[in-house]
Amino acid sequence: MNNKFSYLLVAAVLIPVACGEEPADVSDADKSDYRPLVNKVEVMELHRGYFHRQVVSNGTLEALDKAPLKFSSDGVISDVNVSDGEYVRAGTVIASLDKTDLELSLSSAMTSVKKAELELYDILLGQGYAVGDTTGIPERAMSVAKIRSGYSAAADAYRKAELELKKADLISPISGRVSGLTLKKYGRPGNEPLCRIISDATLQVRFPVIESEYKLIEKGLAVDIHPYADGNKCHSGRIVSVDPSVNEKGQISVCAQLKNDGTLIDGMNVKVVVEKNVPDMFVVPRSAVVIRDNMTVLFTFGEDGLAHWVYVNILLSNSDEYAVEGNKDRGSSLKEGDRVIISGNINLADRSEAVLKDK
Repeated sequence: MNNKFSYLLVAAVLIPVACGEEPADVSDADKSDYRPLVNKVEVMELHRGYFHRQVVSNGTLEALDKAPLKFSSDGVISDVNVSDGEYVRAGTVIASLDKTDLELSLSSAMTSVKKAELELYDILLGQGYAVGDTTGIPERAMSVAKIRSGYSAAADAYRKAELELKKADLISPISGRVSGLTLKKYGRPGNEPLCRIISDATLQVRFPVIESEYKLIEKGLAVDIHPYADGNKCHSGRIVSVDPSVNEKGQISVCAQLKNDGTLIDGMNVKVVVEKNVPDMFVVPRSAVVIRDNMTVLFTFGEDGLAHWVYVNILLSNSDEYAVEGNKDRGSSLKEGDRVIISGNINLADRSEAVLKDK
């Protein structure tokens, strides 16, 4: 009797399953896990065009004109007329030494000149010349009279005292901004420059390129300059010189110039990007190229709705793009009009089903 009851119980449990009913704990969400994965992709049509080849290097900005200033004579600094960062024009007096002794020396030299001049006139009168108009006096007679009277020596001493007085003023030879000011009032100047005047309206940057990139560099070529202090800012410049020799590091020195928009300063570190257009290239974004079996490949989207695996060689590269060709050693080729998959290719395999993303 108990065995019969057990058989009935088992039958009652199996009947719903046999009739095709699902267990109560299987949800619609669970069913979706079993649906085949649809690869949604974006494509571009392949055409030959220019590839923007890039040479990337680093350099330091340098003002085109810089003038280190220091006094050429000793003394006590009496005036400092500028401060760091201040813009000055050519001819501005930056600082001055105390001039009391120098002015006294100049006055004394002037007195000596006047005294010698009187002695000169006496000599000329003694020789029968009229001193009111000296143009008629022979040059040799005048020269001898100047020497005998002491006039020539006095005049030289006056010019020297005048020069020493002028040297007491530190004058800017160019227009620009003051930098590295070490001048202090009542101090004494040393042998080192007391400041620099930086004319930074035009800046230059020297940067190295490797020997193999020499053929891409030429005078007049445009460059993009990115300050590391503001990586989003780009300044345009132009190459002005290329050193025709390779140094011991296998590098060539290149110099470019650019206009300062007021945000750049002398000594700023920058990244330099040189671009040169290379024609007749198949150019694709970097996202189009992936690695499969340790080889570089891209996928084309066929009319059959399948992704087709194409082995490629990368000929050139920059920060955004590759110039590619079909890998002939692998029997692969590319042609104009191929639809290259540029996104959604991470999980693709050869002949994977794919659909185009809605734009």
